[in-house]
Amino acid sequence: MKSCHEFEMEIMDAAFGENTMSIECQAHLATCQACQSFYRSLSALPDPLIEECAVDEYVVGQAVKAAMEIQKKKNEFERRIFLIASLAIMGFCLALAHNGFGLLLRNLYLVIYMIGPLALPIIIWKRQMGGHEHA
Repeated sequence: MKSCHEFEMEIMDAAFGENTMSIECQAHLATCQACQSFYRSLSALPDPLIEECAVDEYVVGQAVKAAMEIQKKKNEFERRIFLIASLAIMGFCLALAHNGFGLLLRNLYLVIYMIGPLALPIIIWKRQMGGHEHA
């Protein structure tokens, strides 16, 4: 003989449409007050398929718009940092060239020019291994 807990599982399956109630369970439900109370409490629950929550398109649109604004501000900030850093490096190089360090700049340029292609596979590998992606 099944316990009330096992019948409650079968009643719950039947109440939510996952399975049909067996004859044995129906007979138990007709005689057991606790299982009848359990069945009534399940019947009082709202059906989640019937009560579909309405999606407020305005709220979703505002959330997407806010996310896009944040991304736009982040991109603008990164562009400004890049521009400022580029101008600072260019100004520093011009100051060095003006003060007679042109040969040093040429040698530095050649070193970067030679190391750049060698560093490219390392940069690509680093990005593939979970480096930061930029938009």
